[in-house]
Amino acid sequence: MGNRLYLVGILYGGPEYAADGVLRFSNLPNIPRPVISIPTNLGIAIKAERILEFEKLFLIQSEEINNE
Repeated sequence: MGNRLYLVGILYGGPEYAADGVLRFSNLPNIPRPVISIPTNLGIAIKAERILEFEKLFLIQSEEINNE
């Protein structure tokens, strides 16, 4: 890779083990809940080349908020 830095993606969520041993998936940001979670250090990511597809959704949502 040399001196270059590449964006692979953005972390969306990931699996965690609960203290009772049940594997649960949670999205970011996590909703507070009284369960002790142990991360697996794995993640679900949005690929870098797909990030710009969200721009249209943000613009549409921004227009809807401004029209209210």
